[in-house]
Amino acid sequence: MNSTSLEVRVGGAALLICAAKEHKVPTMDALDGTPRGFAEKTAFQGGEFEVPDPATVLGGTVALWLLSIISSFYVKNKHTVVEAGALEALCEKLANYTSNPRAEFEDTEGIWISALLLAILFQDANVVSAPPTMRIIHSLALILRSEEVIDWYFASQAMASLVCNGTKGLNLSIANLGAVSGLISLIGHIESDMPNIVNLSEEFSLVRNPDQVVLEHLFEIEDVRVGSTARKNIPLLVDLLRPMPDRPGAPPTAVHLLTRIADGSDANKLIMAEAGALDALTKYLSLGPQDLTEATISELLRILFTNPDLLRYEAAISSLNQLIAVLRLGSRSARLSAARAFHELFDAENIRGSDLAKQAVQPLVDMLEAALEIEQNAALIGLIKLTSGNPVKSALMADVDGNPLESLYKILSSTSSLEMKTKL
Repeated sequence: MNSTSLEVRVGGAALLICAAKEHKVPTMDALDGTPRGFAEKTAFQGGEFEVPDPATVLGGTVALWLLSIISSFYVKNKHTVVEAGALEALCEKLANYTSNPRAEFEDTEGIWISALLLAILFQDANVVSAPPTMRIIHSLALILRSEEVIDWYFASQAMASLVCNGTKGLNLSIANLGAVSGLISLIGHIESDMPNIVNLSEEFSLVRNPDQVVLEHLFEIEDVRVGSTARKNIPLLVDLLRPMPDRPGAPPTAVHLLTRIADGSDANKLIMAEAGALDALTKYLSLGPQDLTEATISELLRILFTNPDLLRYEAAISSLNQLIAVLRLGSRSARLSAARAFHELFDAENIRGSDLAKQAVQPLVDMLEAALEIEQNAALIGLIKLTSGNPVKSALMADVDGNPLESLYKILSSTSSLEMKTKL
């Protein structure tokens, strides 16, 4: 590694990579015993890192690989690599790439490996707080728009490490740089398109779905969740609700993120409705999604219907049919969410008085026999809202299968809470 010959140094680094791949612990321990200058000489001296001729490009690529392996093993190795100037060098490399047309940039392969190294280094909060980080974030946001799958994947990995180990202010900066729209465009691609890349990321202890991790962290911030960033990107998430055979993971992730964005913001709920979320969610339910997704969709509909303006949408009435189906055939958590969605829907007279609403009586009565008080309570509130002040609806209780009065008597004579019994 101390040879004056570039070819010899590249070969030595390649041999170390092979050794580290098969015998990681002894190799890292051996390197740990070498002089401190080893990491510096691996990539950041001798002008090898940026000079665009084939030999030095290969040298830079091999060096990046070796640094990635070294940095992933010990925390102190990350610090050594950073102290050797890694962040500054990587920042310059990515800035050159994002500011020049691809045809003018020689070392395109080194971009994703650079992003991989950053993802590993940013697993340490002290590295995240280093001065070059803000400039690196700008380049990473641009790389998310790359046509090269492997480039944007590892750029998103670097961002995932940043948001997991950075401050709220840093995460706000990521959101304000426009990274959210780029990350949304990646949802669902990763596991279906890149199994080998996902396996590689797991070797370096990186997250499995970096796009989702970053978006979840960003939308935890209230300023992002209720601000212009969320408003601009809601239509993109709603678009992901439609069936996508090539991106099967996209719709469930979109439902999860929309639920987070909708909760507590009537403005966001209205934007979702205007973007077609009610129709899309109803159609999604009709496809019979997995239990967890079915429950999340039902919960999202409940949250949306807490905005009374949405109850006037035609799609609100059409959602009744699918929610009734969930109430009959869904999992326990899905049934509970569907029953709670009815609480909001039955606040609207036009929905409460519809013929379709009558079909909710039987499954709600059946739910009174549930083992858990929380389910009984949800069913009871739904029945009260549906039948209160409406003799026709109340009469339906006499025609259902089972014995509602017996169910109510059991609740009264049970150890159920006083609050629930007073509703009877």
